[in-house]
Amino acid sequence: SATSTTAPDHVPTKKTGDLPRSPVIILHEKPIMFVFRYLHTPIYPSCENPLILSTGVVKFVILSTYMSSLFPYNVPFCETEDELNIVKEQFKEHQLDEYFLVSAAIKERKDFFDNLFKTYEPYADNGFLKDAQIQFHQRSWEMYLGAILLRNNKRLLQPTKHDNKIGTADIRISSKKVIHIECVATNHGDKNDKVPKLIPDPITNIVLRDVPSEKILIRIANSLDKKFKQYEDRLKKGVVKDDEPYVIAISVGKLDYLEEFPRVIQATLAVGHLQLKMYENGIRLDKPIPSRQFRPTVFKENGQPVDMQFFLRPEHCGISAIIFTNDLVLNYQEQEKELFILHNHLAKNPISLSEFNFLVQYHKDTLSDELLTTNPNLTP
Repeated sequence: SATSTTAPDHVPTKKTGDLPRSPVIILHEKPIMFVFRYLHTPIYPSCENPLILSTGVVKFVILSTYMSSLFPYNVPFCETEDELNIVKEQFKEHQLDEYFLVSAAIKERKDFFDNLFKTYEPYADNGFLKDAQIQFHQRSWEMYLGAILLRNNKRLLQPTKHDNKIGTADIRISSKKVIHIECVATNHGDKNDKVPKLIPDPITNIVLRDVPSEKILIRIANSLDKKFKQYEDRLKKGVVKDDEPYVIAISVGKLDYLEEFPRVIQATLAVGHLQLKMYENGIRLDKPIPSRQFRPTVFKENGQPVDMQFFLRPEHCGISAIIFTNDLVLNYQEQEKELFILHNHLAKNPISLSEFNFLVQYHKDTLSDELLTTNPNLTP
């Protein structure tokens, strides 16, 4: 729902271009010269509240307090759902991602995402702003992950013109070997295997329905398969070197459903439903032993099997790990939540546990084959 903000009197509906960085006019006393200095984006024709700084004979007049924004549309802030619906109708012709538009119209959200963008902008590729308007979940997930990496002192590589041309991974970390991270956000899909959206009852605000677990697993498997094919293509073209780690970062938050065990792990290590061992050698146990079923496949509505063994397949050894979240980035604005990483025990370029020691880590014990967890919040 919308949060309380102040809505402007005028509601523009036309695209105005990217919000600019703060332009600076340098005025020399004799003769008077006007020099505009700015980066990337155009300057608005009108500015308010000029700030004058003086250093000797040179005066600097800062005519604008605007900063680069993730939202290149002059969207009015909204207070109610009715106002949001009006804005959605006014911007309908632009075919914007709904979450993108709503985030631009709610001040707290806009400020949150713009602060993230301010941090991540130097590392974003040249198609980032345009793509965020139609793939907001994927690009905001990339931006958030990039900001978390920077906060934990990871050195990210800035894309060059050549990088933009050849299409490098979304995020690249400068380490002993470059670590490539490609981001993706699962969507609901279409046709018979579509994951139904959660629509609350208008009176109770409660949703009662079965959790479509297998449909969600199919969406995750589909995203991983596409990103693996992209990795193979980059490897073939030399964009990624054979000895460099490659990570897929996946967000499943858009699908809304809660999970009692990470579905990314279910979709990659064939982990199935929880089961309890009640008897042993015909004798009832005093304390049942819990375990997980082995589930190598799930099935589409048409009966076609979908593999759940992504990290059990040697052909996927080029993927070193999967970073994942089960929440939307916009839900992180009030409280930073945990991010997770699942290491590939078959990886040809494994990543040390120390590399991402600020994430909750899942990794297989090489001797017992047991899945272990390392939680930074529980580390002394």
